Amino acid sequence: MKQNYFKISTRLKSVYFLFLSIFFIAVSNAQISQFTFEDDINDQVGSFDGSYLLDGVETTINSTLFTSGLNGKALSLKPNEGLSLPNTLGQSILNENSFQVELDFNVTEAGTGDARKPIFNYKVSDSETSAGFNLYTEFDGTNIKLIFLYADGRQGTQGADFAYSSPVGQLTEGEWVKVNLIIDFVSRTWTIRVNDSFTVQNFDPKFDLDYVKSELSTLHPYVGWRFELETAVAAFPSTFSSTVKFDNLNIYAPKKASSVSTLTNAIDEMTKSILGTVTLTQSQKDLYTIDILLNYSNNYASAKTSIDAYLKAYEDNYAPLFQSGSLVNISDLSNESRITFYLQQDIHDNEFVLGNIDNVSGIKFEAADVFPGSIDNSAPRLVSQVVEINGTYITDRGYQRGGDTAIRPTGYYAAPGEIIEINVPSQAINSGLSIQVGSHAFDLTAKLGETNRFPRISKEFDVTQSQVKVANPFGGAIYILVPDGTNLGWLDITISNAIKSPFYRSISGHELSISSFQTDLANNYTSWIDIESEMMLFTLPKGMIGSHDISGAMNKWDEMWEAVQIAGGRPLKKTRSEYLLIDRRLPFGAIGAGYPMILSFSDAPFGNYSDSGENPLRVLETNYIQTASNGVLVHEFGHNMNFPTPPGEIETTVQLVGLPAYNVGLGLPIDTVTQYLENEMHTRDMAAINWMISQNFRTNNPMGCDPTMPNDVCDEKRYQIRGGMKFVDIAMLFGWDKLGKINEVYYNRFKSANWLAEDIPNISSEDYIKTCTEALDINITPLLHFWGYIPSQSLKDNLDSYTESTEILDRLNYYKSIIPADKNAFQTWYDLIKPTVDPVHHDRFDWTLANYDTENIAKQISDQIDFIIGYYFNNLSTDDENEKDLKIYPNPANQIIKVIAKNQSELELTLYDIHGRVVAYNDKSAELDVKQISNGTYFLRITNLEGNSIIKKVLIK
Repeated sequence: MKQNYFKISTRLKSVYFLFLSIFFIAVSNAQISQFTFEDDINDQVGSFDGSYLLDGVETTINSTLFTSGLNGKALSLKPNEGLSLPNTLGQSILNENSFQVELDFNVTEAGTGDARKPIFNYKVSDSETSAGFNLYTEFDGTNIKLIFLYADGRQGTQGADFAYSSPVGQLTEGEWVKVNLIIDFVSRTWTIRVNDSFTVQNFDPKFDLDYVKSELSTLHPYVGWRFELETAVAAFPSTFSSTVKFDNLNIYAPKKASSVSTLTNAIDEMTKSILGTVTLTQSQKDLYTIDILLNYSNNYASAKTSIDAYLKAYEDNYAPLFQSGSLVNISDLSNESRITFYLQQDIHDNEFVLGNIDNVSGIKFEAADVFPGSIDNSAPRLVSQVVEINGTYITDRGYQRGGDTAIRPTGYYAAPGEIIEINVPSQAINSGLSIQVGSHAFDLTAKLGETNRFPRISKEFDVTQSQVKVANPFGGAIYILVPDGTNLGWLDITISNAIKSPFYRSISGHELSISSFQTDLANNYTSWIDIESEMMLFTLPKGMIGSHDISGAMNKWDEMWEAVQIAGGRPLKKTRSEYLLIDRRLPFGAIGAGYPMILSFSDAPFGNYSDSGENPLRVLETNYIQTASNGVLVHEFGHNMNFPTPPGEIETTVQLVGLPAYNVGLGLPIDTVTQYLENEMHTRDMAAINWMISQNFRTNNPMGCDPTMPNDVCDEKRYQIRGGMKFVDIAMLFGWDKLGKINEVYYNRFKSANWLAEDIPNISSEDYIKTCTEALDINITPLLHFWGYIPSQSLKDNLDSYTESTEILDRLNYYKSIIPADKNAFQTWYDLIKPTVDPVHHDRFDWTLANYDTENIAKQISDQIDFIIGYYFNNLSTDDENEKDLKIYPNPANQIIKVIAKNQSELELTLYDIHGRVVAYNDKSAELDVKQISNGTYFLRITNLEGNSIIKKVLIK
């Protein structure tokens, strides 16, 4: 009995351990779903069976859809077919800290040009900006690309901006592709393997993953389909015309556990290959690369010996990554370089963190010498250097954009891999302050398709104790980050083991001498310099210094910003300097606003940029505006200022930086400023002619979209000086401070409102007209009307009581005086202006020249100005002498309007409504029939043979 019991117990024990083994494997791999597509769409692991969709409707699947696959059968889905996975599967995915999707697919029919087919879709809706993830193919008629699209659904309000789209692979029709998608909610990374190509990227710091999870929690994941695709297929059959086979779908939550043994074995073999002790075929290298890239993340400590040996072998035998400065795709690098790239980025990201700094002491990457740049290893490491830092920062919410942090330079530099000790006073501990090592804190992850430096090369450490140890394998300048709301005053911090780098500060009461700056510059220990004034902060390569007067340049920038603050209606003293940083790569698709604002040089920091147009230290040169990269600096800084912005004028209101900065701060004539600010070479008169010849002006319509031009190029304001000429005219007629009074109204309004600093506050044109007039207590409306801001009748009536401006009347008459009288006269303007405008405007200018006389354009322009004058100015005419013997009766009229004047038989009468439209005309006699005209206010233009005109307001009742 005992013996039998023992045998049974042993058997049960074996079964028990077998169960444990199976359970452990299942749990460690975390596989929650498997679809083999062998004649069905059932889940082979869990209970998450799929549903077949035909035109978006759940339908019984046809057996003919199962065709030859990689190993057995596969599921073939046409454009109007897809697979819906249950929302319970989605919930299981989201309940974990990560998930992983493995899938084989084959685009058997690429379709027509611009054809798309979802591969794996888990999104709220078909909108690109809706929350979720979409992996899809796109055929452009030649190539098939695999695209990963993701968004957090916040559309810029609180999360990341809009949607992110990243090409992750290229394939051919009929090719089997193995794709592996990993979303890690904790490390905030996404990884996609496409055959032997890998893309690993961080989500934007503002990307709201928690919001994404909440939005997806009740929704279905799809294979070969997306939400409401049936509508798109029906509407755009050529766009959705691809057929794809699917095989071997495996889903893990959490993601598959990494294997350290697999990792170390692969790294060791690749190390031997580099050292020449083994010879590997390309296919072997590819397999080892896959093993490494699937298992390396966060495993440096576990595989330290192997990884260190590999990186040493690589750096001993290969040039540093990105040495050429040329843009490269990481997936196009050699296996060895790709492995190095991902290993070093992982070490930087996950090992150089608080509490682990002692364990990574001495780890330096050779690529640090490329960017951010080499240092002089003989430079003394200084001990107990006291640095004064401004520990106060309060965002000015009346205008400040991106105002969550102020960056304070220290003037010290951390050598790559060396530990720096920073001691702070007690009030700074847990105050929100942090230490940043490295100037270049923008994550260029989204640029892996074409980058020339590591995407993340700076490190940030929270100040949670009196002494903080920091380090960075790339090295970098040391900064203190002060969050919004901090009010610690000026603090003394102590830095040890750092290198002195050039830093000049001209802030009153806290100056650092220019002579010390010049000494540090001459020592040539580091590649970067920091320059800070009350209004500006520059982080520049030392090659920008040249022989420029640093102190004078910073004083001039302060004067320029004072002019901007006055014109903007803001306090003269900023709570934070504006910040310009030079990088090797732009973080966005083009130069953009931000804190810092970034300009790029592909060879930074080693070039000589002293004479570059992007060099702000050239500001004292007499021809600075002519050579300053066409105002790019002031343009982009304009986006940071959040000036009141009517719809469609984001690229217009930015002129409110350059206009006063150059006119007042640099003392340049306004025509010089307008010529170079938007690269149009337009004087004020040229801008006025450019606007007056437009159809919208001649027909009394707002400045906006020119109806004679295609919709994609019809904009009359953006990047054009005529869009900002209303600001110029107000400032030139009344003063920049008066323009500032208008903007101050908005500043105060925005300051007290609950709005996001990242959003440029939009206002209506009606609001702007009203605010301008009320702020100056002068009726600005006729001037704004001239520049395309046309008020409603009710607003116009409400503002009629404000003082009429003779300055505006004179300006309108001046614009009338420069109207080209005929085609020959316009030819001069045509020859002057056409070469300066974007070529999309050339047809418009050619038509105007050809039709100037036949369309009577000069008269249309003159009539419009006369209409504006008559509409706003009571009893003011363009020819007072001719008005003496003039009588109009009856007024109000209901049948006939008669005019009595000298030579009245030679008069031309034109009656306009309040919109500038001609409603009655007579050049045969001095009377008009108005019996069929509606009641209201009208304007009668009376013109004699000499062309002299008088405009009178008449009423019809």
